[in-house]
Amino acid sequence: MKPGDLVEYIGGTGTSLFDELAYAEEYEMYKGRYGFVTSLTRWSNGDVSGALVFFPGLEAQGRAAGYGRKDGLHEMLKKELKVINIR
Repeated sequence: MKPGDLVEYIGGTGTSLFDELAYAEEYEMYKGRYGFVTSLTRWSNGDVSGALVFFPGLEAQGRAAGYGRKDGLHEMLKKELKVINIR
């Protein structure tokens, strides 16, 4: 995964019942969405943890509206995204 890649939201799994309930609502909003990676996020050891993704039409919703974000980008974990190769 790298900046500029087209990605599809495939979801992930929660770690508790509370996470699963919150995840179900979020999954419904993101499922079937495609977006573009704008930058990568990393763990403290330097490994890629995920990406900031631009999802057209969701600029002020979901994760783009939370965490004090004003740029319309959604912070996603790597395991939640599938890179789409167009060749």
